[in-house]
Amino acid sequence: MSERIADNLSWSAILQLSKLELIGTSLIILSFALLPIGRVVEISTALMALSGLLLICKNQSRLALLNSQSAKFFSVLFALIWLPMLLSVIGTETLKNSALFSFKYLRFFFAGLFILNLLKSSKLRNLVLVGISFTVALWLLDSLLQWIMGVDLLGRSYIGTRLAGPFSHLTLPVILSLFLTLVLIFTKRYLPNYLFYALFLLSVLILFLAGSRASWIALLLAGGLYSGYVFFRASNKPILMFVLLIVGAITVGTTGYLIDSGFKERIDSASKLFAGDYESVNQATSLRLPIWEVAAKMALDNPLNGVGVRGFRHQYNAYAGPNDPFKATGGAMHPHFFLLEVFVEAGVIGFLGLLTITVLLVRLAWKNRYQWTPLQAGSAITIAVTFFPFNTHVSLYGSFYSQIAWLATAIACAWLFDRQSSKRKKI
Repeated sequence: MSERIADNLSWSAILQLSKLELIGTSLIILSFALLPIGRVVEISTALMALSGLLLICKNQSRLALLNSQSAKFFSVLFALIWLPMLLSVIGTETLKNSALFSFKYLRFFFAGLFILNLLKSSKLRNLVLVGISFTVALWLLDSLLQWIMGVDLLGRSYIGTRLAGPFSHLTLPVILSLFLTLVLIFTKRYLPNYLFYALFLLSVLILFLAGSRASWIALLLAGGLYSGYVFFRASNKPILMFVLLIVGAITVGTTGYLIDSGFKERIDSASKLFAGDYESVNQATSLRLPIWEVAAKMALDNPLNGVGVRGFRHQYNAYAGPNDPFKATGGAMHPHFFLLEVFVEAGVIGFLGLLTITVLLVRLAWKNRYQWTPLQAGSAITIAVTFFPFNTHVSLYGSFYSQIAWLATAIACAWLFDRQSSKRKKI
């Protein structure tokens, strides 16, 4: 561990933190570490949201947030998602549900403001990333044990043929796809190299075995963006390092394919995407073609502000064909495609809001291409992966994804505008 980080995170340094800093940092780490337990994590989010609301009620802290680049950028990102949600309430057939959900969604904004206010200190930012990195390492080791032994430390086994780790649902790869970039960069810069390579290869293995193809795409996106950043900034191009990482990842993936039947099944299923016929493509996309057809019809019928957030599930059967496989079960819960989801539930307004986030990130990255440190670049990549328009896993508006998405975004924004670390350095 580097001397700077060791000095910041020694027991004596931690004990010098105020009670409010210790409690606040603990809440942020717990809002991540408690994710496998389920709804319990909402307690820490609620406490952070209440604290954030109190902050903007106080004139001094409100002015500090108004003058903070991190808080302003976070607020813009939140508005681009939340305002279309609010406008989708107009004319919706699910007025009560959509309005209540949009109102409750504000808790993520206030919690984010609390996080940004607390993480103005580099010491606290480092402490939070250490806590999150340690938690990720534990989850990965628990998942590895589940793969080897069939059950993890809590006695949980696979879900179907897919590795789940300490989670009771198939959510581990979704969480890792959002937080892994910052965790790996932090590990690479401040911990011994062997720990970074071990964590990287273990992460690739567990993500492969977890069987989430959407998370595989997110991992490739993050890796591609960060590779571009390193090659753009580095004076001596680290070609050998990337060759070793790529070879290692391919080796891990090939090993998983040869010895794990669940992973092999997911790869074989994905390969049907290029078969060309409807049934093969439908199998390759996990039976999502009927859902996307319904979503497209619904979006075209409600183009401006959509059917209302969380309204897709309630109107699915009205648009589904007589042979739709999901009709008998009450319809699909969400479209499994971010762009379609915002188009269906928040209309073209939501669609443009999501795309605007990508535009803002590209402009910010280009403006700061010579100034950003690896952690700042990783923060931008984290936000890009979080709101990647072609995500196909969980619901963008769902409570679970919103919980981790805005936590990751707030932490990323706290690093993004750190002026002290934004000096040009050779990688």
